[in-house]
Amino acid sequence: MAEPALSLEGLSLEPLLGDGEAEGDWVDLLPALAQAAQGLGVSELLQGSLFSLGEAMSALEMMHPQMDSGMEGNSPTAASVPEAWNLDELRPRWPRALSARETLGCLDELFALLLLFLRGHSLAQTVFQCAWAHAPDVLGCSLLHLYVVGTLRIADAAHVAVVRGNVCEEEDFSASTSGLPLALEVSDAELLEGFAVAEALLAAQLARVAAAPPQGAAAAPAAGLGDLPAGWEMVGEASAAELGALQCRLRLLRALFALISPLRKHTPARPLALSGEPAAAHEVALAELARVLASLGYGSPPEELGFSFSKACTAHVRGSAPQRLLPPVERGEACAACAELVTQLQCVPRLLDAPNLDELLLGYQNLCARTTLQPLARTALRIVVLCAHEADRTSPKALSSYVKGSLRLMHQALGAEQIAKLLARKDVSAAVDRMAHGLLIHLQIYCHNDARRRRKLGKLLLDWGAVQLEVEEADAVLLREEAVGAEQWLLSAWISAHSTLMMAEQLRLGFRLQLYHPSELHSVLWYLHNLFAFGANLYGMLDRSNAAAAEHESREAAARAAGPRSKGWAKRKQHGEVLPAGPSARTPTLLLYEAQRELAHGIHLLLSGLIREGVLAVADGEFISLRERFERRFVHLHNLLQPQPPSFERYSLMLQLEPHAPATLYTAAANRLKAARVPLDAALKWAHCAVSAELAKEVRAMLKVSVQNGVAAMQLQLRSGATPPGPPPARVTWQFAPDCDYPVLVLPS
Repeated sequence: MAEPALSLEGLSLEPLLGDGEAEGDWVDLLPALAQAAQGLGVSELLQGSLFSLGEAMSALEMMHPQMDSGMEGNSPTAASVPEAWNLDELRPRWPRALSARETLGCLDELFALLLLFLRGHSLAQTVFQCAWAHAPDVLGCSLLHLYVVGTLRIADAAHVAVVRGNVCEEEDFSASTSGLPLALEVSDAELLEGFAVAEALLAAQLARVAAAPPQGAAAAPAAGLGDLPAGWEMVGEASAAELGALQCRLRLLRALFALISPLRKHTPARPLALSGEPAAAHEVALAELARVLASLGYGSPPEELGFSFSKACTAHVRGSAPQRLLPPVERGEACAACAELVTQLQCVPRLLDAPNLDELLLGYQNLCARTTLQPLARTALRIVVLCAHEADRTSPKALSSYVKGSLRLMHQALGAEQIAKLLARKDVSAAVDRMAHGLLIHLQIYCHNDARRRRKLGKLLLDWGAVQLEVEEADAVLLREEAVGAEQWLLSAWISAHSTLMMAEQLRLGFRLQLYHPSELHSVLWYLHNLFAFGANLYGMLDRSNAAAAEHESREAAARAAGPRSKGWAKRKQHGEVLPAGPSARTPTLLLYEAQRELAHGIHLLLSGLIREGVLAVADGEFISLRERFERRFVHLHNLLQPQPPSFERYSLMLQLEPHAPATLYTAAANRLKAARVPLDAALKWAHCAVSAELAKEVRAMLKVSVQNGVAAMQLQLRSGATPPGPPPARVTWQFAPDCDYPVLVLPS
């Protein structure tokens, strides 16, 4: 191995730990580090006694805005907090009542801070930037007092739910409350009663203002001032537009409380309190959000609210330690984040209405793998998994019931009586329970973030082989006893097909996390190609078991074969005897497998051409042998019966690119990438059911990846196939598509 480009042995930490006031002692090491990074080859490491593995892992946190504690810089210490922010001094700061415009600005600012907390930032940096959150009782305005208390109760409900759900890590959600008060003395009933009283007062005042004669600006606000109780004087001075803006903000906060509060009080019988007000709160929240967004201009801007919002409010909590970077408090962005959260919480209970196992797993994949879930949505998903799918095996929502339902669907030709006898057998029942347990763990894994999901999915694949083994044994017993025919026992095929999905997901998560070096990316795409080729064959067999789909596909094939030029075609079409050429009857799952088989193969060939030309380096096995590298990367995938993992001999043969010319590899890559677009187009035009929005988004992203990589392959082919051949690109870069994770080659301009 080559010598490291930079040694750290001579460095000392003493100058860095000295007096922080000595600015001249700091040295810029970035140029030296950049030079060292350029001098390192594949598999080479930079070693030093002052830089251990733990420090290297800590350095990775410096690139994450929620994990790096030094991105914002030092905050003021408790001793430097202005005396004006002392709670005893708060009341004299507001000798006058706030206007309706100032009140609306405060509500919008507090709502934006609440949404930042719900997205994972700490309470001290978000909600408690508002001075009133520390002591709501100092407020003389009843509406503001109610809104602040409601915000604190929502924050408490979210905190309790996320901690109980245990699916969020520190980089996802800051669970520490720092001992800050969350209005625990106010019960849910008291808060809801306060919302009802406030909404009634606002509605009555809005009716008075609307019914008042237009006597001029000075006389109009006094229409019902005497009827308002103490603390509501600001409402009596507001215009009709301002009253409507206050009303929609209060209703939105109440809807959010109705959505989030049940997450901390779930039971197996009612996982998310799906009946009553929470069931209708989604629509209310989305409707009021639209009104809030339309009236954002009514409130005071943030720069005019320094009397109540400041980072200095929590300096005594945060101390002198560096703080994590807080994104800008944008009110419009807060409304968009709230709409996203409400929509995600609305989708979670709908998973319980899935008609069969395939639809259930597709729903989880659409919601988790194809969508970035907010912490509260992942917590709600975890509650559904634990309460609905695991608690009672006799429940129709239990996973064992879904597996049995899919078994009945696959074996419709056997009849209900014979299926009941099959399910009554101990070996079949044990296989179903084992399969349901593995799927339950898989659904729980869906609730975690990408990095944790990848780790846990790797562990699940180690145990999934036992599930395959048990189903295979039950399959063998039934075949020996001739209980079912070989073509009718489809559960084993479904298990193997789903295994390829789990294996591919585990590998594709590495794309999203950017774990692979380009030389490793070459091997991973080759493995994915083999996985999807096997899975496409299995799903093709499962699809052919559906007689109706097969018949429809044969009729379409006959219609396409006849064509508009055949004799009598127009007449037969007029009478409905000829179906127009259209998308295949194959399911979107099969079409996606076929597309990804070609897509992975095409990008793999594209990388092979670049390696053949010397543009990309290959791991030479000096630091770690090729066999050990192969086994470590794919160790989780080698414990399964099906698909049979590719051998190391096939892996070594794949790495031998000398017999192939670069132009040949680029041409083959362009052809494979072009072939991937055919099933992708068919999936978007699938006529038998509506493709979900998440799946359609992923398919369109794959189409874009295939086109972009296909164009790059053709450009490289034209360059290398010319006479004389053109020089290869000096350097290429890779980007990963955000909605499908596949890499895209970027050539230098």
